[in-house]
Amino acid sequence: MSVRPPTLREKRRYLLARIDPSGTNPEAKDLYYAVYEAVVSLFGDMSAAAMQPSVIAVEGEHALLRCRRGAEREFVIALSTLTTCRDAGGSPGPCDLRDNREPAGTGNGNSGTGPEKGGCCPVHSPV
Repeated sequence: MSVRPPTLREKRRYLLARIDPSGTNPEAKDLYYAVYEAVVSLFGDMSAAAMQPSVIAVEGEHALLRCRRGAEREFVIALSTLTTCRDAGGSPGPCDLRDNREPAGTGNGNSGTGPEKGGCCPVHSPV
């Protein structure tokens, strides 16, 4: 089977996320299951299949994630709901993915210096 030319390939978007707390080093497979479960719980099976979320690599406190073009906003929303990731033993452990564009928050679960009072976005800002 030959390789498709660039004009016929599906376009994808890549996201670099930071894993908090920094000492947590989840396996890529465990992180994939947690990410996929977050996407399915928010948007359903059909949207998750169309989004094609995947974990490319986990290295240290950073994870490289991928989705189809046009679904990156929903993908980031699903990632913001991720709070636990099972470890090698199968038990849930702390894992908080944060968009790498903002500095770390004050430890209150928000992803940095958002628009109002330390929230990551208007939806997740404390009232």
